[in-house]
Amino acid sequence: MVTSNSLCAFIGFPRTKEQAEELFANEPIDAALNLIVPFDIIIERVKGRWIHERSGRIYNMEYSPPKVMVRCFAM
Repeated sequence: MVTSNSLCAFIGFPRTKEQAEELFANEPIDAALNLIVPFDIIIERVKGRWIHERSGRIYNMEYSPPKVMVRCFAM
């Protein structure tokens, strides 16, 4: 439950008009951001993304690489 003193961020949600209407019915939205990012930047960020399978941590090999490279990474 979201209270008036708490903050919440939804990244990539809602994706449809129906999802937005249901979300707004349960908790009114105060603000929304629409970031305009060049497509090639998005692709580069996604290509460099690695997930540590055991912990679920997400790394980017250029922007936030793991301190120790191990064998249990998935792309």
